Amino acid sequence: MDQSISRMLNPKSIAVIGANEKGSYGGRMMRNLMAKKYQGKIYPVNPGHDSVYGYQCYPSIGECPAQVDLAIIIVKAEFVEDIVRQCSECGVGGCLIITAGFRELDPINGPERERKIKKIADATKMRLIGPNCLGIANTELSMWACSLTTLPQNDIEPGKAALISQSGAAGFGPLLNMALDRNLGLRYICTTGNETDITMCDFLEYMLDDERIHAIGLLIEGLKEVERFKKLAERALQLGKRIAALKLGESEVGSRAAASHTASMTGNMELFNALTRQYGIIKAEDYDELIELMNILQQDRQPQGKRLAVFAHSGGISGLLGDLLCKHGFEIPVTSQKTQDEINVFLKGFGSPRNPMDMSTYMRRPCIVDIVNSIETNDHMDGYVFATNGDAEAMNNVNKAGLCTGKPYYYIWTGRLNDEDGLNFIRSTHMPISFGIQRFAGMLEKVYKAKKEPDESPGAQTLLLKDQKAGFLNEAEAKGLLDAVHVPSPSRYVLPLNPELKDMKQICFDEKQYVAKIISAEILHKSDMGGVVLGIKNEEELQHAVETITEAGRRSGKNCEGILVEEMCHDGLDMVLGIRKDDFYGPVVMIGLGGIYTELFKMISIRLIPVSREEIRRMMEEIPGFMKMAAGYRGQMKLDIDALVETVSQICNFVHANQDSVKLLEINPLRVMKHGVCALDCVVELDAKEAAK
Repeated sequence: MDQSISRMLNPKSIAVIGANEKGSYGGRMMRNLMAKKYQGKIYPVNPGHDSVYGYQCYPSIGECPAQVDLAIIIVKAEFVEDIVRQCSECGVGGCLIITAGFRELDPINGPERERKIKKIADATKMRLIGPNCLGIANTELSMWACSLTTLPQNDIEPGKAALISQSGAAGFGPLLNMALDRNLGLRYICTTGNETDITMCDFLEYMLDDERIHAIGLLIEGLKEVERFKKLAERALQLGKRIAALKLGESEVGSRAAASHTASMTGNMELFNALTRQYGIIKAEDYDELIELMNILQQDRQPQGKRLAVFAHSGGISGLLGDLLCKHGFEIPVTSQKTQDEINVFLKGFGSPRNPMDMSTYMRRPCIVDIVNSIETNDHMDGYVFATNGDAEAMNNVNKAGLCTGKPYYYIWTGRLNDEDGLNFIRSTHMPISFGIQRFAGMLEKVYKAKKEPDESPGAQTLLLKDQKAGFLNEAEAKGLLDAVHVPSPSRYVLPLNPELKDMKQICFDEKQYVAKIISAEILHKSDMGGVVLGIKNEEELQHAVETITEAGRRSGKNCEGILVEEMCHDGLDMVLGIRKDDFYGPVVMIGLGGIYTELFKMISIRLIPVSREEIRRMMEEIPGFMKMAAGYRGQMKLDIDALVETVSQICNFVHANQDSVKLLEINPLRVMKHGVCALDCVVELDAKEAAK
């Protein structure tokens, strides 16, 4: 655990530099620390005051009577550097810099100011949060080191969840309010600002080290440390901890908003989505879902299966809930006849005991505990969902029913939000609560589908490139590269542009058919310029094809290096396998159905490299209809999925090992057959800068 961050999040003493009694940030910070009755020492620092809110005020950090764990800096941007230097000289544990006016507003002077304060802090290993940060909170210590205008009246109980937000206003605004509405047990709230020193990943690593934290919620404007983030997500899987994330930048408008704020530029959302699927992160769509996901994920009872018992006080509610849960992949099994008979003793001819269950008014009565116990005794269920509303007594009955199962149970409030009696009771129980049936069903599907166990490590032994030329390889060279990494491609011959008869005599037809193509690193789309001839069955047709291709090459004006003659491949399903090096996320792999399906319907799946074989199979399952086709849909040929997985794995391992050199690698089409696969065409581009080293 990072002891510097621990000292800042668990301070025994706090200095507020810029403290005052006004309505400014410095005044609000003091009032918030006092309002929640922070038990540590508070040292206001301001040369213009003798006291602030009854606390003795000191002219400088160096004159505080004891060592300071956390210094909160709220002064003008031009003075921050000097204050950080003073803190560093005094042995302060760390600085929380609320002050704005750095690179988020001043692209000329701001970055240099941040560089200077980081250099000062690094010299003494003092850590910095911010600048342009709204604050941090540790609810167990009642430490609310934030500059909110008004702190919430209700206290958040320190639970097993932590919230890390790159947006201060969102973290201490709507997310905090929704956590209160849902009684989410938040132990920490950390906002990161410009991340000059401490980043979201630093806080994430700290939360993984804290045994009390089970669930971590992230509000992300931009990832600075993609590789580190991936490693932390893998570690979370190993520890059994869950991460939920809301990412800004879904649209161009969202990207602009994020780019103009405190964190780094938002990356490509499709790649971020791939990252979440690959590393078991549950992606939230809005503030509400992020908080509700955290509430589910922090529970000790986690879902193990998809068989759910659904209860409501109305057939309309239970029926809709059952329909939506089934739509999202859950099973709502009919209860056994014995269970139905036992439940009907209570229902007395009202409602329905079949599942989903209409409990009528008995939903809110003490007998709901007996009804649930009957199901537990006679039927196998993996979880329970209750949808109703009522007063505190009724909700107490429902909560007792959930507790008696030992299984995960969830609650959907169907009443008004100002019905405080019953709703407040539910909040007090820490039962996961949701306010929308459709939202709940989709959210629970995400929890179930998120990967729970880390995959095997991808293979490491592969070809390492040496002394490769920069730019595009021609197809013959690209196919040679595939040979070296054991990816099958057609048997081939390389002919000069004006081959002699003896050159063509080496090709054995013997009822085989061939395809001839122009060889040129400068021509990527050979068919478009007449550089491909299919179905060559004899020497005469080959001669004609050579003449046709040679003439096409001459007309193109491009550098043509010869003619590639390949044996035509067996029938199968054509796919595309593409890898490119993203400037932000690194190498990315895409697989999908070839032909018009790729561009028109985007029937593809994307992941970040490295990627395991298990993840490659999951990619294939995401491509609509592919697994059915591969299994021989309606009498069609079954496809060799194992060979496809192995080929994708080999290519990904090769690119991962040579990611400084490989800029682009695309096999299109990659034909999947009954036995094996075959790379029919391949484009490879090597990075000019890296390959030249």
